[in-house]
Amino acid sequence: MVRLKCPLIMLLLQNEQGLIARVLEEKIVGVKVTKNEYDEKFSMESLDKALRSVMQKQKERFTEVKQKR
Repeated sequence: MVRLKCPLIMLLLQNEQGLIARVLEEKIVGVKVTKNEYDEKFSMESLDKALRSVMQKQKERFTEVKQKR
């Protein structure tokens, strides 16, 4: 498992980036931002969801480390 101090927020702009993002997401390195089904663009909601997910994971990790001390 790869451990990074700062998780990635992945915006998929080209075809091969989807494969790379899937692997990185499986290794819990970051979160990919999904595109709108209709026009294939990123929405504010999908970006918000990805950012909140990462922030929540960071908060849980910080709390876990703080409790160990």
